[in-house]
Amino acid sequence: MTDVLAPGTFLTPLVLRHVGGRRYRVEQDFTYITRAGRRLDVPAGFVTDGGSVPRLLWPLYPPFGSDCDEAYVLHDYGYANAELLKMTRGEADALMREVMDVKGFRASGRGAVLAGVRLGGWLSWRKHRRAARKEKP
Repeated sequence: MTDVLAPGTFLTPLVLRHVGGRRYRVEQDFTYITRAGRRLDVPAGFVTDGGSVPRLLWPLYPPFGSDCDEAYVLHDYGYANAELLKMTRGEADALMREVMDVKGFRASGRGAVLAGVRLGGWLSWRKHRRAARKEKP
């Protein structure tokens, strides 16, 4: 009998180590199967800054240490590696919404966090696209 993985499944736990400021490093490969059945592998060594949440809202929606950690890491990985993953900004944002839903993050918080990502995420998206263009031979 073949095991079939359910969509919205984490194959490995997310293990992070603080490396300074708001930066954390993924300590072991982290894998998620999307609801559409796509496998996303975040390699050990990837560095994330967690949720880009205004400091004023940290008591409600901290950048790390909540049910959003997996969503933040996958979203950051999608933004940083969009060309490799063939992922648009909208798809990376939708991935974050999906993972927040899978983790059971409250709907009211999901809306607030996602609104912030849509409003301010373009800065990070643009920075990563410029860096990707510079890396091309």
